[in-house]
Amino acid sequence: MPVRKLTTTEKQALTDFIDATPPARLSKQLRNMLLLYLRYDLQDGTIPVVADDLLFDMYNLFSFLDALE
Repeated sequence: MPVRKLTTTEKQALTDFIDATPPARLSKQLRNMLLLYLRYDLQDGTIPVVADDLLFDMYNLFSFLDALE
């Protein structure tokens, strides 16, 4: 995947978001939501179709949030 640089507007939006939303709290809440989603979705014994993409994207997001803590 090619790396692209953030624009000035994107950098400011990211900075504003990080300042307004504590990364540790967001990470904890998103992890809880993901686990609840998987818990209830897996009750019938099937894995959601979007699981591969969802888990990959969530892993990358959690890694990013962990780095911000």
